Amino acid sequence: LLLSLSISTYIFHVGRSCGAACSDRALWLRLVGAGLIVFILGYSIFLTTERVLFTSTGINNRVAIAAAAGVAMCFVGGIGWISAVARTARWRAAIFSLLTALLCLAGFLITNVLATQWTEAWRRERGVLSHISRGFPDLEPETSLLLDGVCPYVGPAVVFEHDSEEVRLDQF
Repeated sequence: LLLSLSISTYIFHVGRSCGAACSDRALWLRLVGAGLIVFILGYSIFLTTERVLFTSTGINNRVAIAAAAGVAMCFVGGIGWISAVARTARWRAAIFSLLTALLCLAGFLITNVLATQWTEAWRRERGVLSHISRGFPDLEPETSLLLDGVCPYVGPAVVFEHDSEEVRLDQF
């Protein structure tokens, strides 16, 4: 809440001096359009390869990082477009700062919930590797070990996921 209040206060003070540009709804729509272009360009590099796995979980979700800037631009443009309805600069700044702070607060809370799942996934991974080390203390070189009965994820967090054909236990 303190973070949200700080963001809202800062944006409110900056937004009051915005002037006529903040009331121009066409300007905010152009920002949304630019955000859509950035989003599309963020994913367009993957038209050149077949090795992309679009997923919201795991290691492969990193392909969305470039497109995330476009999503942020769309959010800010949409919030600006909504706030441009207000008649005075003070109300525009208040609406814009409040909605932006709420968006930031939601992102903060979601990130923290996800962080707890990544922490639990790391603990689970360490537990499985410890169990394997106790059960098979002297694995011969070139030994294959199939892991079964272990969920590869805790929510969106990776416990075990690997794209290569070989994973060595001493890498962990």
